Amino acid sequence: MSALYNWLWPAPKPGPARDIDVGHHKSVRAHFISLLDNTEPPDSFKISTVAQMLSPRDMTELGFEHWREVLPGLIDLAFEFRDLGDCDVIVKGRLAPDSATAEEVKGMEGPVRVRRKDYSGRTLHDRKPAATRSRW
Repeated sequence: MSALYNWLWPAPKPGPARDIDVGHHKSVRAHFISLLDNTEPPDSFKISTVAQMLSPRDMTELGFEHWREVLPGLIDLAFEFRDLGDCDVIVKGRLAPDSATAEEVKGMEGPVRVRRKDYSGRTLHDRKPAATRSRW
């Protein structure tokens, strides 16, 4: 009976994962944490590296066809870890200020990098004073 039911009313295919859900996927989170743990400050890694590490099965589970579709969700994940105090988010070579949001960064062009915070609690590269910064 269930075969007939499935034939008459097939279940819709799941769509792409929401940006906020990407960070909760076990492989995405595992790759992100692995890179965060193994990249010593002041070095950083691009979030695209995490996206490129995903297997075809992971991409299918997330509902994506190309690794670039995962990037907005990885920006959300980076900001989640930043809010916990574990890392810094760097956009276009500049440290994103504490007031910056993931949505602002998603609207910008340029590479997004993540750097683990130094164990002393402060980052190795201090921000420039507000008067000398352009956008950030």
